[in-house]
Formats: sequence, structure tokens, C-alpha cells
Amino acid sequence: MVFHSGPTGEEDIYLINSNGALPINLTNSSGSDISPRFSPDGSMIVFASNRDGDMDIYVMNSNGSGVQNLTQNESADDAPSWDPAGERIVFSSNRDGNREIYVMLADGSGAFRLTNDPAFDITPAYSPDGSEIAFGSNREGDMELFVMNDLGGELRQLTDVEGRDEYPSWSPDGNHIAFASERTGDFEIFRIPSGGGAIENLTRNSARDGSPAYSPDGMWVAFASDRFGNFEIFYLNLTSLEATRVTTNAAFDGDPAWGPSE
Repeated sequence: MVFHSGPTGEEDIYLINSNGALPINLTNSSGSDISPRFSPDGSMIVFASNRDGDMDIYVMNSNGSGVQNLTQNESADDAPSWDPAGERIVFSSNRDGNREIYVMLADGSGAFRLTNDPAFDITPAYSPDGSEIAFGSNREGDMELFVMNDLGGELRQLTDVEGRDEYPSWSPDGNHIAFASERTGDFEIFRIPSGGGAIENLTRNSARDGSPAYSPDGMWVAFASDRFGNFEIFYLNLTSLEATRVTTNAAFDGDPAWGPSE
């Protein structure tokens, strides 16, 4: 599992076992390194960083070596996510004056805008078959979840409630999307059928829970929570809905992502 940790503005990317043992700092930079995601084969990690001044999208080997800046522009590029083939990276950017969803090849070339709306479009995530992208948008007022095809068409709204819905994560079978929402007053982790339908509250507590990430086997959802007073990484058993704490430190730990199954 990877996650970012540290005081705001100085976060680094860490690698950790699911039992919390031996966290390894992969980046150790002077900037803010956030939002890590493993490539489908586990050989690379994509992340966002402002180490060169502006927030850009970077990739590195899974051991932290070979860091490359893929976007290299003066805008804010963030929230990267791989397609299931490892050939493309979807991300959010304000490079055209408004925050939209873009996609580029895995080497940073061929960046293409997928959305075109005055609202904010954020936190995109590919479906397991690569045919759709879920993302958050406030184009209907509140931040809600939307799904579009991989070319930006066939847009459909997935949630519609007062409060923020964001950070979608697809189940490996593509049948559900986990997300963070403040619809109950505090941020909690929910899931919804990817085609729409009844929404289930998975965490049900008074803390702030966010940044869900399905495990490769679909049995767990990792997330960040301040339920013990400080944001730490947890994972949730989707059968028992029991949460296990992974990290224990004084820094902010957030945005976990699982490595691929072996």
C-alpha cells in the first residue's frame, strides 16, 4: 500500500505493508508529494507534486527511483489515476482556466481534455475495464459523482444529494463505486452500484473518513480517518464492516492506494 504523509506542504509518499510494518519513504523531497497510485503491473507509481514549483504529475519506479515530471507546466495538475492497461493516466487540471478532467499517455504525451464545463471536475478514476471514468463535479451545485465514457461522452450523474460526494474508487468487478461523502454531516465512506441505485454507508461514525480505495480482491476498502484524533490509514472489511488501523504517527496520513495483487 502507498499513501502520503507529513505536515501540509511537506508530504512524502510512503510504502507500507497492510499490517503497518516498516513504512518506507519513497520520495523524501522538499515539496508536497501526494495522491500516489500504483500502475496496474506494480512497477511504477504516479503521483502529484509541487517540488518544482507548480503542482505537476510525476511517475517513479515502485522503489522510488527514476522520478520523471510528466506534465511540466505552470498550471495545477493533480489526482492522477492509471487506466487498467497502464497506457494512459487521467488527471485533473486547471491549465485551460478551469479545473477539468484530462487524459494523457503514460509517458506524458498527447494530453487531451475530456470535460468542458464551468464547474470544477476533480478526482477521476477509471473503471476496471477502462471504458468509463468516474469523477467528482459541482456542475449541479453540490459536489456530486458523475460517470463518462473514456472519451468524455455519455455523461451520467450518479449521486444527487446535498453535501460533497468525491474520491470515487471502483470495485475490481466494476459493480460498485466507493466514495467519500458528507451527506450525513461528517465525511464517511459510502458505496453505490456503478449503474446507480441504493447507497450504503460503510463506516458509520462521527469521525471524518475519506479517500477510499478498493483492494485488488474487492474484499477491503482502505481509507483515511481522524477517528483517533489524527488522520491515519485504515482498511475496512467489507463483510464485517470492521476497520483495522494501519498507521500510527503524529503526521497526517492520507490518500491510500493498494498495490496490485500478486
